[in-house]
Amino acid sequence: MDAVLQLLRGRFRELIIRDPVGRALYHRIERGEISQPTFEHELAALLGVEPDGLLAGLLGGLEPDHEVIEAAARARAAGIQVGVITNSWGTDPYDPYAGYHLGEHYDAVIISGEVGLRKPDPAIYRLAADKLGLPPSECVFVDDVAANLPAAAELGMATVHHVDSSATVRELERLFSIGV
Repeated sequence: MDAVLQLLRGRFRELIIRDPVGRALYHRIERGEISQPTFEHELAALLGVEPDGLLAGLLGGLEPDHEVIEAAARARAAGIQVGVITNSWGTDPYDPYAGYHLGEHYDAVIISGEVGLRKPDPAIYRLAADKLGLPPSECVFVDDVAANLPAAAELGMATVHHVDSSATVRELERLFSIGV
């Protein structure tokens, strides 16, 4: 990874964690309250960099987790409904999900900015369960951010903290009593 981009990603993480203005800006884009261009310009001003291409640079290089995607496909083939909930920075004009074909591979796709909710708001988990046609108690929520898990658990969802793909798949196999 380019050293400048790595430094910029570190500054971004610091901004959304420690700076109330940065954190509020981050939450606004995730809820779809502002456009990508507005987010990009306001974020660039906070970081002291040029806005053009900032989102693509910060999100560039993200790769799908093929092991988890393949496990989701096996689960669907076994009759288990699978959904995606993502806190998003929007999809226009830069679509970080381009090429993922989420609607084709998952039974429910919840993109935070499109529904005006963001994890860990319990309403986003209820919405996902509703779209799957299941009560929350019959759902398993997987997330790589531990802070997003408690609200789902309070609704009765089983939760898995995703740290390692193989471990996540093994835990899902255990929870569903199948080889996903």
